[in-house]
Amino acid sequence: MARRYYSVALRFHSNDVSPDAITEKLGIEPTHVRRVGELRVPSGPDEPANQWATNMWSYQPDYDHSMALEEQLTSLLQELAPKKEAIRYLAREATAIFWYTCFSSFLATTTKLTPETLTEMASYGARLSLNHYVTDEDDDTD
Repeated sequence: MARRYYSVALRFHSNDVSPDAITEKLGIEPTHVRRVGELRVPSGPDEPANQWATNMWSYQPDYDHSMALEEQLTSLLQELAPKKEAIRYLAREATAIFWYTCFSSFLATTTKLTPETLTEMASYGARLSLNHYVTDEDDDTD
């Protein structure tokens, strides 16, 4: 049976702004942090271990991953609305990204967003990153 899961997050990448400074400015605890110089575990057997070259702060809400992308993004934007000005400020100092990932057991995957959602996302001063990964049908990506 074909399966599809979505995941959304707000991320900041920077060489200069620390994850701690982002947490302090937003008042949101990140779900994932990487720091410059920390060990980067290889993603494959032929890839050498190295260090992260940039800081990364990520907030990924624990939404039902079977929810449609538009629904997850709308929920995230509503959740972040009180922090919008702080996010816009940080987006001038670090690269802000709305990070979307689709895990799908089939190649043909279409991503659609309404103009309203795209406009609201743009108002945060953040980029949009679309990531699609083909998985085995039995993969559990939750």
